[in-house]
Amino acid sequence: MDSPFTNLIHDRNVIHETFIPRDSFPKDMSNEQILNLIKTALVNEPALVNAYIKRLTYQLIVIQFDNLEKKQHYINNIHDVIKKPIYDYTNENVKTLLKSKFSDIDNTCIKVLDIPYHYDSALIVTHLANITKATIKNYKEIIHNRRPLRTNHANPAPSTSSPDRTQDQSTSLNQNIPINRRRQRSTTKPQYKQLLVRFEKESTVKYIYEELYWNLAIENFIVRIVPGNPNHEEYKKRTTNYYKITGIQLNTNARDLEPLIKLIKGRTCTFTSTTRSSICKSAYVYTDNESYTQQPDKVIQTTMYEHKLYIYANKHQGPQPCTRCGSPDHQYKEYNAPHTLDANKKFKIYKKIFLKKQRTVLATDKDVIDNYNHVIQLNKHDNNKNANRQRLNNIPPNTNTPSPKYGAKQQRNSTQQHNAPPSVRSQRRNNTFSPPVTHSDYIELREKFTKLEALYKFLENKYSTLEKTLQNHHTRQENADIKVFELGNKITPIENNINEMKEIKKLPTTN
Repeated sequence: MDSPFTNLIHDRNVIHETFIPRDSFPKDMSNEQILNLIKTALVNEPALVNAYIKRLTYQLIVIQFDNLEKKQHYINNIHDVIKKPIYDYTNENVKTLLKSKFSDIDNTCIKVLDIPYHYDSALIVTHLANITKATIKNYKEIIHNRRPLRTNHANPAPSTSSPDRTQDQSTSLNQNIPINRRRQRSTTKPQYKQLLVRFEKESTVKYIYEELYWNLAIENFIVRIVPGNPNHEEYKKRTTNYYKITGIQLNTNARDLEPLIKLIKGRTCTFTSTTRSSICKSAYVYTDNESYTQQPDKVIQTTMYEHKLYIYANKHQGPQPCTRCGSPDHQYKEYNAPHTLDANKKFKIYKKIFLKKQRTVLATDKDVIDNYNHVIQLNKHDNNKNANRQRLNNIPPNTNTPSPKYGAKQQRNSTQQHNAPPSVRSQRRNNTFSPPVTHSDYIELREKFTKLEALYKFLENKYSTLEKTLQNHHTRQENADIKVFELGNKITPIENNINEMKEIKKLPTTN
């Protein structure tokens, strides 16, 4: 049998595609409404094959035709119903469109760095809105992968904070560890997080750059502001030149370091993350090209409250500093400050360095304890009760099924269980704990019940009112229907009279 497709034109198997950007239509129109509009407008077009939504990083409405001439016709002429330009669906056109759209969005975005992990990002957004007096369209948190805990004191962990912390970082696991043990490794939360903020207008971002807002000082820390695009000129300006300050006390914050930052003409700074074995920490101070040092190989030594600090330029070519104290005179293996040994006497544990700060220390008042000790005990009891209640609410539901590993070891002696008091035996059988109900719990439950009862009565009255309103509406509707029916009955004789008059006019007249 000869193939029926031999003499057919090959172009009949080609689908000719066009597209319309999704944001060409109003935002309040759903995707389904847009597709229905297009399909209804082209319902009499035999060349139409399909129309669907293409979801890339940007949404497109793709329209398919089986005829090249029809495709070109709709590209060159705007449809009367659709009223939107239609483009040829090619890689070049889509790429051009995406670049244009993303460039517009990029010009309204900034990235906020070095935000403490537990700090509320909404407060950062509020602070930005206050200084710019502009509307923020949306924002998104960026949290890097957690890093595994290290317990080796002899080999301290390298710093996880660096000038390129704006890029995504991932911690690779040791490939020699079995897969089933990798999941069990303890991890620690990152010290910092980032925030992408999008403003409504591009002029707001230009204002931030022109007014030289390199950072925001919030409480006792500083957050940095850079463009979201790492290839932006302003981004390179704010991240290229910096100093590294080593040997800083662990509890030092940005306010404590402010005099030194002003001395080296820094614009903003960030502190490195620390580990459990760290005795001090480091900081990166960023500056512009005009204020950057002309002697990058020189190490500057200064003191901060009788403690030595060392300042390195990022282009320093000399020996690397000690990772423990930050000194350029030795490496960490040669560091030999006073120390103690761990329980196994294998690793050295050095004393951590802290900055002494003048703070108010409340002394214990003997007269208060002697006169009001009973009140203190009462408050302590209430606090413990609230803490226990919160802890019990957070306990996950307990299953009575023992684990395969420990099930056999957890079996109890039947004699011991028989000799135990009834309350203990019941608790062992149920494997649950019910806290005793106090008088305050009873009062709290009674108040909740009263509020619910009042709410129920309010809703009941509301329901009765709505029911009466609905009944009145039905009554009015029925009356209106009756009037319409009566009006129709009155109109019928009038129509008959009109017809009779027309017939009389048609009769011939006699002289």
